[in-house]
Amino acid sequence: MWLDPMLAEVIVCPACHGGLAPREVAGSDGTERNVLACSSCALAYPVRDGIPVLLAEFAQPLGDAESERDNNHRAGPSKV
Repeated sequence: MWLDPMLAEVIVCPACHGGLAPREVAGSDGTERNVLACSSCALAYPVRDGIPVLLAEFAQPLGDAESERDNNHRAGPSKV
């Protein structure tokens, strides 16, 4: 796991205080990126250089991140 287990036990979602779980989602460029996902309010917080960015202005609805990933998979490889 890319997140220290002790840290995972103590951090909570700043919006709803729900638990956060590490996940990987596809970015708009198709690369995988690490996020901390809240199962209660479905927000995803980015992790930059191994540091969770737990600020509301950087949160993204988890459904958007997963939809972006699904769309990238459906579209297949880009033709350049």
